[in-house]
Amino acid sequence: MTEGDGDAAGRLGLRIALLRVKAGWTQPQLGVRAGLSKATINKLERGVTKNPGVATLARVAAALGWPDYVLMLESDALEPPAPNANGLPRRAAAAGDLQSLRAEQAEEFAELRRLVVEARDETTALLRTVRALLERNRQGEPAQRGLAT
Repeated sequence: MTEGDGDAAGRLGLRIALLRVKAGWTQPQLGVRAGLSKATINKLERGVTKNPGVATLARVAAALGWPDYVLMLESDALEPPAPNANGLPRRAAAAGDLQSLRAEQAEEFAELRRLVVEARDETTALLRTVRALLERNRQGEPAQRGLAT
């Protein structure tokens, strides 16, 4: 565990406690709805549980009405997103978040493009070497290690 893990556990606990209080529930009531013990909810809220499992977080999120725990933890909203026309949860991002995501994707795409070009160039060089070796082999010359073309 690093020091940052404790801070993350504390923020997680604060978020769960805030949503629970907003719902008007006690820790035992959230525990019953989530299928967890009061002690588990208490430890989560106090930040004692440093790495709660995905199943635990999913149960807490579902009990609080959130479509998934990641959305519940990353959102600043006190209410889960309203479902769309199909009854599915809406994952609306703020305009700034969307722009940030697009910028990250553009950077990743540029890096991916650079890696593809690099791999293509290396493959082309390797093919030239193989062709040269095959040609020399056909002419009866012995192959040399480390042949540079």
